[in-house]
Amino acid sequence: MSNRVKIFVVAHKPFEMLDGEVLTPIHVGRAEYVRRKTAEGGIGLNPDDPMAGMIGDDTGENISLKNPQYCEMTAHYWIWKNVHDTKYVGVCHYRRYFSIDISEDNIEQSMNDTDIIMVEPSWHTDSVYAYFAKFMGAENMTILWMVMKKLYPEYAETLELVCDGVKFYPFNMLLCKKELFDEYCEWMFSVLGECEKYVKPSPYTNGRRALAYMAELLTGVYFIHQGLRIKTVPYYKIEDGQGILVERSEEERMALEKYEHTLLRELAWKIKEDRKEKFENPAILLGLKNDGILGRTDINRF
Repeated sequence: MSNRVKIFVVAHKPFEMLDGEVLTPIHVGRAEYVRRKTAEGGIGLNPDDPMAGMIGDDTGENISLKNPQYCEMTAHYWIWKNVHDTKYVGVCHYRRYFSIDISEDNIEQSMNDTDIIMVEPSWHTDSVYAYFAKFMGAENMTILWMVMKKLYPEYAETLELVCDGVKFYPFNMLLCKKELFDEYCEWMFSVLGECEKYVKPSPYTNGRRALAYMAELLTGVYFIHQGLRIKTVPYYKIEDGQGILVERSEEERMALEKYEHTLLRELAWKIKEDRKEKFENPAILLGLKNDGILGRTDINRF
């Protein structure tokens, strides 16, 4: 395995990985997978199981059992705690890959003028806040904001600015130096771990994934706040065994940037009031209080 670059391909089921000497598959949710196989009459993970040849996120120091809530972030955690022999580290998905030459030499050359490579931003006609609130609920958005104000108040404004906008960096896909990845993970999991104390369990798939959605929002927040150089690239989406390039033309990018600039300029006068409505909505705060979350001694009170 490469000692200069390792890109981990996150998977929860069997798949056919693209060729690449720096690509390494990692099975997320392995702990629950093994438990289920054992309950079905097996003994641990059968060597013939199609997932057996992958690294499991249940080895070493891990949070594999939290995969239903953390999704691909259990791979991030595993890489953070258990990989110490590489200069650069990356994370992609079994059905999403960076659309760059992933040879060691090219990646090292690509990193000469940037600190991190991520997927091109995801743009939306509504705000980023509205997008994430739709998936994980307004209550969890408020919890995230309160935790940020408690742990890292200097990041709260960056979180608010990203939520005001119409784009974010998706999929928790990134490629950077291992030292930077470790710093990011230390920050990220301190925030997610604190949020986990307050997020209510949900029977619904999207509700269960609230912490993973938080991570997707926070990834961009961290690197933007740090003022780091971010390079974005398109990605390949794998469908029916074929790689489909997902990218925007230069004309589309320019139109989206113009739209964002115009929107933010026109709404500048009411953004602060909108923030108050988003994160300090009286109905949401009352609900959190009734749920026994707001007002606890270990979280900020508003």
